Amino acid sequence: MPYINNTVGGLSVRSSYIAALYFTLSSLTSVGFGNVCANTDAEKIFSICTMLIAVYGFWKVHNCTQNKKETKQRNEEEAVMATTSDRE
Repeated sequence: MPYINNTVGGLSVRSSYIAALYFTLSSLTSVGFGNVCANTDAEKIFSICTMLIAVYGFWKVHNCTQNKKETKQRNEEEAVMATTSDRE
């Protein structure tokens, strides 16, 4: 009996890789793999792209806040060094 995509023996190799990548990214990005999930290859590719864009966005926000922390710490250290060198 043929499957939905008219192949005998299961999904095509392309569809299998898309499904595997979708499952991996949805698990790693904590989106989950629950009862609401993509069914077609187009839905899975769209979800994969959306998850990658979201990961990039979170990474940029993290780097921005981390750089501000490092700059603030460096400025505080320079201020302490300036005040201690003034006392000498």
